[in-house]
Amino acid sequence: MSSVKVLLSIKDESLCRKAVDALRESAGNISFEQHDADWTSLLERLVKVRPEVLLLDVGAVPTDLAIAIRQVKLQAPRTKIVALHSVDDPKIILAAM
Repeated sequence: MSSVKVLLSIKDESLCRKAVDALRESAGNISFEQHDADWTSLLERLVKVRPEVLLLDVGAVPTDLAIAIRQVKLQAPRTKIVALHSVDDPKIILAAM
């Protein structure tokens, strides 16, 4: 069985800890790595790593969320994006959809 590659770009420490714990406790074969650098290097990393899933902290996005998602999709069109945020703001949630 092949491993699912997940790239984490989560700035909020509590949110990151919860995501890492959930990935470690999962029953599936999931490999993950964290990315702590800036947005430009994240986009470059997507090209190299080609993860199946990007866990993206909405608070770490330096631009409008819709633009950020388009940038990710240009670099890694097959990568699924899971947008996370430590605050349940309806405007942010709608923007991610």
